[in-house]
Amino acid sequence: MAEIEMSMDNGAQDCVVALVTGDMDYVSVSTFWPRVHELLDGDRRLVLDLSGVDFFDSAGLNELLALNRRAVEGGGSLALANIPGMVRGLLSLTGTDAVLDVHATVGEAVAGRRQAEDVDGVGPGR
Repeated sequence: MAEIEMSMDNGAQDCVVALVTGDMDYVSVSTFWPRVHELLDGDRRLVLDLSGVDFFDSAGLNELLALNRRAVEGGGSLALANIPGMVRGLLSLTGTDAVLDVHATVGEAVAGRRQAEDVDGVGPGR
C-alpha cells in the first residue's frame, strides 16, 4: 500500500512537495489517491517525489494523468521528481513522459515551476 509524506516547500506557500512511498497500483488508488487529490486545492503546485515507489502499474499511470488534468483545470500544476527506473520506463513506453512535467530532482521540479512562472508571469498549465 502506498503512503504519502507531505512537506510544504519553504520558498513558496502554494507549492507542496509530497514524498510517495510503496506501491502505486489498483489497490492503493482507492485509499491513497483521494488524499493526494486534496493537495491540489486551488492554484497550488504539487511536486510528487516518487523516489520511494516500489511498484507502479497502469492504475498508477492513470492516476498521474488524472492528477495532472485536475491540476491544470484548477489552475495549478503537477510535477514529478526522483522517478525510479521502472516508473520512468513505463512513462517513456506510453509517451506519458511527454505529457507530464518530469524532473530529475525535487529541487529541479520546484525551480522549474518557479522559473516558468517568472518568464511569463502566468505560470505553467494555465
